[in-house]
Amino acid sequence: MKTTVEILQAARNKLIESGWQQGHFGAGDGPFCAVGALRRIMLTAHTGAYAYSESPYWFLCRAIGLPNDIALSAWNDAPKRTFSEVIDAYDHAIELAKEEER
Repeated sequence: MKTTVEILQAARNKLIESGWQQGHFGAGDGPFCAVGALRRIMLTAHTGAYAYSESPYWFLCRAIGLPNDIALSAWNDAPKRTFSEVIDAYDHAIELAKEEER
């Protein structure tokens, strides 16, 4: 089973490789939204269930300052959101997850 850090890194890479979009999770080879990329990686990694406190979604929420993963799509779809902000959020989430693993 992949670690939370590995899943977050893979989702970040998926966004870079396949592209980022707003308004739709994404399908096939992409592009994907911030949530869609994470879902795709978790689906293909056969990760099973995570405790919410260990969930890759939760680390992404913490990185952005959101109360829960329901708000992630709205954050992604904000009119002035940029691809750079999405990648920065993933970078921060990865660092938070690494700190938890120590």
